[in-house]
Amino acid sequence: MMTGWVFVVLSSVSSVLIAHFLKMTEYAGLNTIRVLTVNYAIASLVAFGTADWRDPLSYSGATDLVMPLLIMLIAGLLFIGNFFLFSRSVARNGMGISVSSMRLSLLIPVLISVFWYGEWLTSWQWFSMILLFAALYMMLPERRAEPAKNVDPGYQNEQGISRARNRGAWLLILLFLGNGLADTSLKIYETSYSSVFGKEFFMGGIFLTALLTGVLVLIRSGSFRFEKAEIRLGIFIGIPNLYASIFLIQALEQLPGALVYSTINLLIVLGATVLGVRRWGDRVTARQWAGITLTLVAIVLSVVSG
Repeated sequence: MMTGWVFVVLSSVSSVLIAHFLKMTEYAGLNTIRVLTVNYAIASLVAFGTADWRDPLSYSGATDLVMPLLIMLIAGLLFIGNFFLFSRSVARNGMGISVSSMRLSLLIPVLISVFWYGEWLTSWQWFSMILLFAALYMMLPERRAEPAKNVDPGYQNEQGISRARNRGAWLLILLFLGNGLADTSLKIYETSYSSVFGKEFFMGGIFLTALLTGVLVLIRSGSFRFEKAEIRLGIFIGIPNLYASIFLIQALEQLPGALVYSTINLLIVLGATVLGVRRWGDRVTARQWAGITLTLVAIVLSVVSG
């Protein structure tokens, strides 16, 4: 039991490290796609290196492979897309807000579990989900009312500020949806197709898809020249990126799933917010602090009621 909690802490620390290194990427003005591409190269190599290849190589049901391979492809595209969105959101909205929005995405697989897989939720768990939706709204960047044209000489500047806030809000919403769908794809795999591929092989396929996507984007944009700092940060992100999932799975093997997910989300939100404010000087409004606090309350409530 105690070992399970160790894996919970290790998974949380790994996720906070990912956020920190992505913040370093933006702060240093490095190419995010190049860093993410290196990250997935490292993650896929390690995942495939530790995978059991006997099952996928001996599997003969070619028709039955279509859906798990499709899920693997979609998840890989979501993974690299979500990392790109997260990197941009950390730069625009701050680390604590971005991580909180990303953690709120657990609502999507939870709702799908309820309405598609028929899993039961208590009244308190439903209440905690309502709190999470309210928290998401509160964490969106505040938007000022735009002045009328030809009245305020600073109109163009106000418009720019308003557009920046809108972009920041959209980044949080897309981050919420993208991570929720990625988590859902993993749940579908675990529920229906885990007998086809082992988890290491499946995760390796997801990372490989994300890697190839990043390579294609770089070739298309003509920016395939990697800097040493980009390679270094890509390696730093790739290792915790892989082991955040591995530690999570190991924790799930010893502790109840609802408790594991909720506790990890709580630790990540707390860790990323404190790190963002103290290390990176993130500015968080009173309304957004209330949203983060409400997130923590909702997650604690789901732990207690689970």
